[in-house]
Amino acid sequence: FRVSASRDAEAHNAAFNRWLFGVENFSSQRWNQAEKSFREALELVPGHKRSLRYLDALRYEREAQKILAEAETALRREALKAAYVLAIRITNSIAYGDQARAVLTSIDRIVAQRLGEARTSLNSGRKARFEKILAGLAFVEPYRPEITALRAEAGRSDAESGDDARKKTRKRRRRR
Repeated sequence: FRVSASRDAEAHNAAFNRWLFGVENFSSQRWNQAEKSFREALELVPGHKRSLRYLDALRYEREAQKILAEAETALRREALKAAYVLAIRITNSIAYGDQARAVLTSIDRIVAQRLGEARTSLNSGRKARFEKILAGLAFVEPYRPEITALRAEAGRSDAESGDDARKKTRKRRRRR
C-alpha cells in the first residue's frame, strides 16, 4: 500500500510540476508548449482539474487570436458592425483583450467622426446625406445616445420646415 501511495504522490508532484511549466508557457503565450505540458500532466494524473481548466482557457485564447485578426480586418475594411461583433466577444481574453478593446475604441472614434459629418449635413440642409450617414451608423450602435439625439433633431427640423411650408401655403391661398 505504501509503494502505491508513494507512486501516487510522485505522479501528483510530477503532474503539478508539468502544470506549473504549462502555466509559465501560457503566461508567455507559448500556446503549443503550454498545451504539451498540460497534456503531460493529464497523462500523469488523468482528470487533473487545473490542467483541464487551462486547456479550456488555451482553446479560448487561440480562438480569440483568430477572432482578433478577423476584427482588425473588418475594421480596416470599415465593416464596423462586423468588427464590433467580433471584438466584443474577446474583451475578456487574457492575451488579446487589450487589442480587442483598442478595436472598439477605434470604432468609437469612427462613429464619432461620422456623427459629426451627419450633424454638418443636417445643419447644411443635406438631408439625404444625413440619412445615409445615420443609416450606416445605426446598425453598429443603434441606441447610442448621440444617434438618437440627432434623429430627434432631424425630426424637429422636419416639423419646423413642414410648419414653414404650411404657413407659406396659407399665405398664398389668402392672396388669391
